[in-house]
Amino acid sequence: MKQEKTEEKNKKKKKKFDLKTLLLFLVEFIILWMVFHYFIFIAYVPSASMTPAIPKGSVTFVTYLHGEKEVERGECVVFWSEEFGERLVKRVVGLPGEKVRIDEKGNVYINNEKLNEEYVENQYGVEQKIFTVPEGCYLFLGDNRGNSEDARFWETPYISSKDLIGKVQILIWPLTAISYLG
Repeated sequence: MKQEKTEEKNKKKKKKFDLKTLLLFLVEFIILWMVFHYFIFIAYVPSASMTPAIPKGSVTFVTYLHGEKEVERGECVVFWSEEFGERLVKRVVGLPGEKVRIDEKGNVYINNEKLNEEYVENQYGVEQKIFTVPEGCYLFLGDNRGNSEDARFWETPYISSKDLIGKVQILIWPLTAISYLG
């Protein structure tokens, strides 16, 4: 009789424990889902167009942009490209209303003032281009200018603020290149 009561108690404890474990798992899952659905996401960068800041094959943590979606020049941003039908990662160079000129040496001028771009690699072999960024749009270029399929070559070089998704914050892979970019 005593043994039966003990076994019954153990079964109740186990059920109680299983329920607690299940509820804890459910709460953790919901929290993680909310974080990755509303605050951050992971983006893979398959090309070398953002080298050296973001090496080919990198994985990054990106924070979602909410509300007005304004970004600053020099930030690495994930956006939706209607032209390619996919997410791309590039650096903001031209802001709404600005005139952007790229000379034959690859130097970038914003409203006739040279932009200091210490992050740029391989800027040679670049065609001269002039852009006037429309209001509500941005101009994006890759850091590896000699090996980047960016706004200089797109049919539609301007990305609407509604297509901006998030700012690249942390490079998490490869492990040898972990860094904060935000």
